[in-house]
Amino acid sequence: WGVLARANDAIWVVGDNGTLLKCSESSKSCSSIGAGTSAALYDLWISSSNTVYAVGTGGTVTTCKTGQSACTSTPLATTRDLNIIQGRDSASGSSIWIAGDGGTVFQGDGVAPWKPVGTTSQANLYGISGDGNGRTIIVGNSGTILSCSDTTAPGCAVLPPLPGVDDLSSVWQRPSGEFWAVGALGTVVKCPSPTAGSTCSLIPMTGVEYLWDVTQNQAGDIIIVGDSGTVFKCGDTSCTA
Repeated sequence: WGVLARANDAIWVVGDNGTLLKCSESSKSCSSIGAGTSAALYDLWISSSNTVYAVGTGGTVTTCKTGQSACTSTPLATTRDLNIIQGRDSASGSSIWIAGDGGTVFQGDGVAPWKPVGTTSQANLYGISGDGNGRTIIVGNSGTILSCSDTTAPGCAVLPPLPGVDDLSSVWQRPSGEFWAVGALGTVVKCPSPTAGSTCSLIPMTGVEYLWDVTQNQAGDIIIVGDSGTVFKCGDTSCTA
């Protein structure tokens, strides 16, 4: 379900039945790591100290620390599936966001207990992206967009919905705060800012049913992938296949 590579040659993969693999690009081999759970694991994030955090069904969070041969699984205070995780490191430590079904959001530093973050959303949440400056965007069903902030009391605001926006599956946020979200029915949303008062716009798209992921290339172009191998490159107001 999820894969993440690090600059130290390690590639981590998570999947069904607590599958957790650590792979090496140089040796072209993988080894299985005990995840401490049989839950399906959907997503993962790795801190600068190479601690791996993975999330999955039934509120499962698995933590794998450097030098340990097995990981520790800790269920959060929810039975909801956890679909996504992302964090950032700073001089003061890590700030990690977790989100999942039914508007479930948790925030923590990987040391103290995870804190539930209340939102007014009941949507299933599937996409997450941070700007590296303390602002995280989370997207999900029915065009839901949450703008979450790292503070002494972390919280999330629900951005005003755009008419006609369907389910959102992925989001990419630039360091400037501008972010792009994609999803069902060829939906592409561009927002200039992560603030609750930000005015977002729809980018017209034709000929594609579902857009699954969005990222940015080294040149700064927005790249979107969708059904049937479709790949789009986007400028400020339009996208081309």
